Amino acid sequence: MADDFKFCYKCGVELPEGSDFCPECGNRVDPTAAAERTEYTATPVQEKKGNLGAVPIMVMIYGVLAIITAVFFAIVGLTLEALIQMIINAAEQGVIPEEQAEELLALISQITIGTLQLYMVICAAFMALSGILALVSGHYAGRMVKFKLCFASCVIASLLPAMLITVMPFSFVLTIVGLLMCYFIYSKRESFTD
Repeated sequence: MADDFKFCYKCGVELPEGSDFCPECGNRVDPTAAAERTEYTATPVQEKKGNLGAVPIMVMIYGVLAIITAVFFAIVGLTLEALIQMIINAAEQGVIPEEQAEELLALISQITIGTLQLYMVICAAFMALSGILALVSGHYAGRMVKFKLCFASCVIASLLPAMLITVMPFSFVLTIVGLLMCYFIYSKRESFTD
């Protein structure tokens, strides 16, 4: 075999030195026949997997922030009675301007503390679940594995804040950004390995 003849002209596999037959397809190695050919079959180059860039990191950052928000809601829910008493004391002592104090006291008189505490706990649960699902999605998106689980986690994590729009008016922004992250993940679905 000639020194410069290193690939099988039929399948493109690299040939070991001194071989008379291709180890892959079994074709006879004939340097003269290959020299007469104008076409050669090359070894296919494996396509480089696409990645999601900063998307997994952004999704995971949201997950951490959502969990922190959930802890905040839980703390506020558990200490609600004390917070309301502080507002009442501040209004009575004149720390809060008189007009605002009257409005706050009227609002507080309409509040059922137990209902508000339940609402805060539900908000905490929604944000905690959203954060956990975002962390799962970010983990799998970073590794480019388990597309269905990654995508579904991202969609649910994105939609949960929208249910809290009465408490957090900016939550629709979180939902829109989350759905944008879902789109980026979906656009790279062919690069995922399951």
